[in-house]
Amino acid sequence: MQYDFEQSLGFWLTLTTQAYHRAVCDELAPHGITYRQSLVLGWLALEGELSQTELAQKMMIEPPT
Repeated sequence: MQYDFEQSLGFWLTLTTQAYHRAVCDELAPHGITYRQSLVLGWLALEGELSQTELAQKMMIEPPT
């Protein structure tokens, strides 16, 4: 049995996420802001002051060592 990636929800979610990231990056580039930087700014605007650990949790990345 062969797996058909084009019929996979995960495949289409990945393509959609990548297209979204590219579009956001294109909009932010003239302002000198990256996608990840926009996430940091967004979380801080929503939540206020956060520690690096809290910010890493919200962004679902490894906390700094």
